[in-house]
Amino acid sequence: MQATYSIHNHCEHMLIILRLNEFFPHSPNPRSFLKSEVTADIHTDRDFKRHTESLDQAEKEGNLIYRAESDSTTRRMGISLVKQQESSTGALVENEIFGPVLPIIAVKVGSDSSRRPCGLTLLGYR
Repeated sequence: MQATYSIHNHCEHMLIILRLNEFFPHSPNPRSFLKSEVTADIHTDRDFKRHTESLDQAEKEGNLIYRAESDSTTRRMGISLVKQQESSTGALVENEIFGPVLPIIAVKVGSDSSRRPCGLTLLGYR
């Protein structure tokens, strides 16, 4: 599957995508998520389907920032990015903190959300 881009006028998102593509270029490059020895496959077909369905839903809702390449036969998937609201709840925000589908949440500096600990935090200022 070819990578899909959805631009939301956020320079930060584009910078993240450029870095992902720099470190993990698309297949057939040996550093691709689909080929690299430093990346792992998704544990089960059921888990792969769940990730794919969450990306399909995000795309349908207009929240897909970046959809990485994936291969259902090997259950490998690159890092995909989904835009979430600061007040978002649900499986993607609560369960998928280690990827390959990562929620991107814009948080106002000084809000209660910016004080909560997170598994991965990328700070940027506008």
